[in-house]
Amino acid sequence: MSPANPAYTEEELYHQLTDSKAKAIITIAELLPVALAAGKRANIPPERIILFKSSEDGHKSYKSLLSDKHAESTRGKITPNDLAFLAYSSGTTGLAKGVMLTHRNIVSNALMGANQEAMAMHWSKDLMVSFLPFYHI
Repeated sequence: MSPANPAYTEEELYHQLTDSKAKAIITIAELLPVALAAGKRANIPPERIILFKSSEDGHKSYKSLLSDKHAESTRGKITPNDLAFLAYSSGTTGLAKGVMLTHRNIVSNALMGANQEAMAMHWSKDLMVSFLPFYHI
């Protein structure tokens, strides 16, 4: 998975799609025009552009990915050192660069946060709000 900045231009999204060798795009209807244009340039077929909420203009809804049949056919063994996210930098010194994060990285970060907050919060009654966009991993 490679989260993209929702403010990306077609050119920026195209760079990320080709650099990451993306096979599909999941987006929202408001960002569909940029996703379609960049996806076309990156040779991602329209049937692999999937929408959150409901389907629109013939694009699948993300709910189609949640079926048991789909999960069973794509499930594989995951190890802690497998790639979990390919997060892209802001590109302040040129084109955005992919940063590889493993499952171990994500779990370690979650455990550090849980340990830090353990004295002030209780899992059964407290919530924590993330204040950064998810593409700032």
